[in-house]
Amino acid sequence: MKTKFDSLGTTTLEDDPDEIISIKRQIQASEETMKQIWIQLVEGLQGNDLLTLVAQYAQQARERDQYVGGLIKLYEQEIKKWNDKTVDVLSDQQKELLEEEIRHLNSHRDGSFRSGDIASRHDLITGDLINGFVSNIQDHCPLITSILESLVGSAKPERNRLKTNEYKFKCASHALAALLNIRSSKTSSDFPLLFGLLCISYGGGKQFINMLNAVGLSPHWDTIMKFLDERLNNFSEIIDNTFPVQQPVILLMDNINMYRGKHRHDRLYKSLGPKMWNFTGRGALVPNLVGIEDLFITKETCIQPQRPVQELLAKDVLIDSHPDHTKIWNEARDSYYLQLLETGLNHIPLSDKDFQTMTEEEFVEWLSKQEFEELKKKK
Repeated sequence: MKTKFDSLGTTTLEDDPDEIISIKRQIQASEETMKQIWIQLVEGLQGNDLLTLVAQYAQQARERDQYVGGLIKLYEQEIKKWNDKTVDVLSDQQKELLEEEIRHLNSHRDGSFRSGDIASRHDLITGDLINGFVSNIQDHCPLITSILESLVGSAKPERNRLKTNEYKFKCASHALAALLNIRSSKTSSDFPLLFGLLCISYGGGKQFINMLNAVGLSPHWDTIMKFLDERLNNFSEIIDNTFPVQQPVILLMDNINMYRGKHRHDRLYKSLGPKMWNFTGRGALVPNLVGIEDLFITKETCIQPQRPVQELLAKDVLIDSHPDHTKIWNEARDSYYLQLLETGLNHIPLSDKDFQTMTEEEFVEWLSKQEFEELKKKK
């Protein structure tokens, strides 16, 4: 809405109704008439028609007041119309469409992490789950898409080049998933569960997770722990198939240390302890038994210890204390080194450019284009 001033100093809105514009013009004409009467009145003070001029001025003033009162009522009616329009931003049709789109999002889901294959297969929890939810919104929910784009989209360029409108829309979709879970706890949205698991993986404790649960952003701590226990139990079949009872298994365990980084104000964080987050990583390997299968048949070589555990010394665990094992290890090591030398001396193709003059990027690019296995077959 634009405002401009007319020649008499009153304001005029470009989109005023014709009725308001007409009454404004009558007020301006009345003011002009009053101005002329006043000039005549001043001049008439010296004549005999003073009473007639005063009566005319009073009559014109009453007419002007009536016009002004009418103008005020018209503006009040216009303001009331604007207020009535802004009470319900969405029309009834738009509200019905929004409800339909929300029902679509609640009903069209690929599955729940708490049941079915997803509860036991780690490869099903991928980025496609989030991307699929975003695509579902864009393809089947035009009104929600328009609302989210209006909320987070911006025509102005961001300082952070990675913060594109597509990235913002994906973030808004995550927030929408949380809102759907807050709207009804019966929905099968797994985004709160994923968010809770993410927070736990970064060191979030029980109180923090329960605080998120209080605002609807994560399940309760006990719920997540129950899910992890059930998921671990569901992996039993996978473990049995991958690691048969008839074969030995090598268990791997090691600490994973994550550095917190330097704080801007160290004095505020000194009471929090060390700057490292410590986790335990676990793994398992199935060893290759080719050539030593006979050692895993009899109890003496596969179950019973080679000597009493009470008699073991620290040096007994070192390979140098076992000459036969040391000889085997040295032969395997030398064979590996010879294989590397043989590949480097006889199977690396010549380059158009001297290796010494190549930059690291040039060498990596050249190396990525070579097919060493094919070169070995040709030679």
